[in-house]
Amino acid sequence: MNILTLSGVEELQKILGYKFKNVNLLDTAFTHSSTANLFGYESNERLEFFGDSILSFIVSENLYLKSCNDEGDLSHIRANIVSANSLAKIIDAMKIEKYYGVNTQVVKMGFPINVKADLFESILGAIYLDGGLDNAKGFVNRFIDLSETAIKNGMKKNIDAKTRLQEYLQSKGIVDFYYETLSQSGPAHHPTFLVALYIQGKEISQASAQSKRGAEQLCAEKALQTIESE
Repeated sequence: MNILTLSGVEELQKILGYKFKNVNLLDTAFTHSSTANLFGYESNERLEFFGDSILSFIVSENLYLKSCNDEGDLSHIRANIVSANSLAKIIDAMKIEKYYGVNTQVVKMGFPINVKADLFESILGAIYLDGGLDNAKGFVNRFIDLSETAIKNGMKKNIDAKTRLQEYLQSKGIVDFYYETLSQSGPAHHPTFLVALYIQGKEISQASAQSKRGAEQLCAEKALQTIESE
């Protein structure tokens, strides 16, 4: 091990709910490239790449088995579930940033959302390699609600947001509204799109997701929340 102490490994295994046979995989999952490059360690980038695919598969499987919606709708809800924002919130709830081997510059940046999301995917990749698919599924289900009820609620809340907002605006005689992609960041296999919603020339909301359409849905949901609270 290079990054984690023995006590750190024990504490993390309790938090994650999984005991590693090969703790070096856990250590690599917590080695950010900023530190790896300085000391010649292996970074978690390969694990993050692999974990991203595992997460997409596990979520997709649940959506396919527990919902009859079409491919477009399933893609939207999956984008929301596996978005950088969603994964970062899970890492925040775990309170494990202190174990993450990052340099001081990343710490000063306040651990960007994408850095936290990458950590979640790295951990998942490490668990899969160490314990197989069943343990990987157990980890995901421990921190992400993929029950049939949660999926249906997610569909209702997020998939219909743009339609509901459009119908509301049209009922008020408002036709001047549009979505604009502000930026695209992250690697090609794991892009994050930042999108803004404008109504009558005024920016109303911003949101990010791993697809433009998913980000637009989140923008619409934020706008609806504001409208419903007025």
